[in-house]
Amino acid sequence: MRNEELQGMLQAMGDLERTWNHKFNYPWTFFNDVPFSAEFKKKTQAMTKAECRYGTPEKTLGFAEGRTNRQRLT
Repeated sequence: MRNEELQGMLQAMGDLERTWNHKFNYPWTFFNDVPFSAEFKKKTQAMTKAECRYGTPEKTLGFAEGRTNRQRLT
């Protein structure tokens, strides 16, 4: 998911919230290769009562840039 894909994400979130997630409030988790903009966070959180989580895979998962799981294990 990228910041510039916000409008498509809002449409998808609206559909899922209206038909399903409003009953369960499962958290939304977004990953991006760069930090999410304040606008992205504000607008996606406004679409749901559930928690929204934002992260980048390297920081969130602890992977060093350019390293694979196999490299980490050796």
